[in-house]
Amino acid sequence: MEVVLANSLKAQAESLKKQAVALEAFIPTAESIEPKVFKFTFADLSEDKRNSIVISQVPKKGKWIYSLTTDQPETIAEIFGKMSKEDKKEWKLPRYNGFSGNNSLYVGSSNSLRKRIEEHCGFGYKGTFSLKLNRFVCADNIAFELKCFEIETDNQTILQNIEDGLWRELKPMFGKPGSNNRLKRTSLTSN
Repeated sequence: MEVVLANSLKAQAESLKKQAVALEAFIPTAESIEPKVFKFTFADLSEDKRNSIVISQVPKKGKWIYSLTTDQPETIAEIFGKMSKEDKKEWKLPRYNGFSGNNSLYVGSSNSLRKRIEEHCGFGYKGTFSLKLNRFVCADNIAFELKCFEIETDNQTILQNIEDGLWRELKPMFGKPGSNNRLKRTSLTSN
């Protein structure tokens, strides 16, 4: 089979146009979504661990896009910078993007939000890529804010595009855009 680059590019351009149309159609829905906001300090998590009042209030199920910010991003960057490469690798921490001058730590999505936040706080399975804040954040006065947006669509491509757009807007210190093959890609014209 002969591969014609121009035909491949035309097909990709058509696919992107369809995605753009579907995303434009979703904007009014997105404008009406109010985030659930949870504020906590590391001290709130360190005493009660997984059973903390904060974590117990985070919704368990649904399709969620979330962002995690802090009031002391410079401190987090400094602490992370002092960690050994071996610890970073062993703990399966997400990619470090550097400190970009804002307070965003991570942007992600989950169908099991509470479990995912437990992982980011450091109470999940060791082999899961997550922030594991209790592994390297020791200052009890560092404040965090978790914003969670419930997205009511079954269209995984729309969900991924929303997450990627939020990631590009917030430029978080950790993680990367893209699905890591977590989400099954579907046609934007379905749902």
